[in-house]
Amino acid sequence: MSHQTTLDVLTFNLNNPGRERAERQLAYLMGRPEEVLVLTETVDSTGCALLASRFRAEGYEVVFPRPGRGERGVMIVSRLAIRPGRDVAEYLPHRAVSVVVDTLEGPLEVVGLYVPSRDATATKKARKEKFLEDCLIGLPGGKAGSQVVTGDFNILEPNHVPRYKFFQAFEYDFYNWLGKVGYVDAYRELHPDSEEYSWVGRTGDGYRYEHAHVSADLRRKLLRCLYVHTPRTGEDRLTDHSALTLSLALHPTGILRGPGMQAPREGTDALFPVSAENEEIPMDATWRRIERLRTWLDDNAAPVGDAGWPGAFRVMEELGAVAEAMHGAAGTNPRKGQSHTWDDVDKKLCDVVTASRDALATRTPDAAKPDATAAPGGDPRLPRIGKVIEELGEVAEAVLGASGADPDKGDLHTWDDVHKELCDAILTGMVALATCTPDAAKLLDHRLQHLVDRVAPS
Repeated sequence: MSHQTTLDVLTFNLNNPGRERAERQLAYLMGRPEEVLVLTETVDSTGCALLASRFRAEGYEVVFPRPGRGERGVMIVSRLAIRPGRDVAEYLPHRAVSVVVDTLEGPLEVVGLYVPSRDATATKKARKEKFLEDCLIGLPGGKAGSQVVTGDFNILEPNHVPRYKFFQAFEYDFYNWLGKVGYVDAYRELHPDSEEYSWVGRTGDGYRYEHAHVSADLRRKLLRCLYVHTPRTGEDRLTDHSALTLSLALHPTGILRGPGMQAPREGTDALFPVSAENEEIPMDATWRRIERLRTWLDDNAAPVGDAGWPGAFRVMEELGAVAEAMHGAAGTNPRKGQSHTWDDVDKKLCDVVTASRDALATRTPDAAKPDATAAPGGDPRLPRIGKVIEELGEVAEAVLGASGADPDKGDLHTWDDVHKELCDAILTGMVALATCTPDAAKLLDHRLQHLVDRVAPS
């Protein structure tokens, strides 16, 4: 039996919703791909009670200690079977909720925190300080077991940009303590230089309040940690905070199958499931499927050997240069115009022949050893990128068949075949990108915006 190959956690600040907004939040959260939802700023209110009861009715497991009057807390909702975790804080315990889920790698504890905010008054300062002191005692060290500590910390990292003078040493000390006892700031681990904010004030000042810290043993299992800004910035305005999603290379067990849940992500026979009721797949869900496909390939593909990839890539490079020259000679690139001549195309075609001859020579038994400076044949990124070129070749084959341009083969393809091959090329490119970097989704989004801004600046 095959198993789901990732376990994802989302932290989302509910911002004390009324009934109408809670309904919209419910629809959004039930459509999310994460198995465990850490919902902060809960209240003993109609809106939060609706969320808890509706999630339970749909088969989710819910832990929701009701905060007292005027208080805020944490709710944890799970598509996985959960059991109670440790008591983290004696003071304001509803702000520190712990559950345990099981994976093939062992139990994983998920701790959701909603650290009190404060103002300049001594009472608010003492309240926040006392809660953080309890967390220092109640949280396990990050080198013993597997833990995720996530939520709205209402604190910043010490080198936060910009730096705000009103944050005090005890607040930075909590963040530093997590690192000292073995935890890793998942977002900062994967995005060491990024400046993103999960809450933005009326003056436009940004704060990275939402955090996800993982224990030391999970550092190498970090696949992705991204801020999801749509709930805060979208027209629907579900909350005033951005969410934070975390993906780990773990195999969860105890997967629940409630009536309102997405189909379980088990097995390799349905890598790209599409619901008939919702054929428009959210981008996050698309990348989730890409990650499943990439992991399946890692688990099942033959080891990468010295297969002569450098020579093959040289041929691919020259083929790309041919296409560039043809666009330039025909003037079909609106940004560059007629940047090449047909003589340039002829020269590039000759370069393809030369590169092909050289690649063939490296594959013969008496060929000289490859250049030591060339990319190593054992690099798993190379066959993934090479697969993109293979799919592009199949696009070209389908185009020739659909247009009847190959007299030897005739009309062997249709334009529907071309469309399918283009989809394969796009998806293969996404898999290759996900193999090369854990920031694939964000990089693609930023690159798309860059290209749009370049051709149609606002």
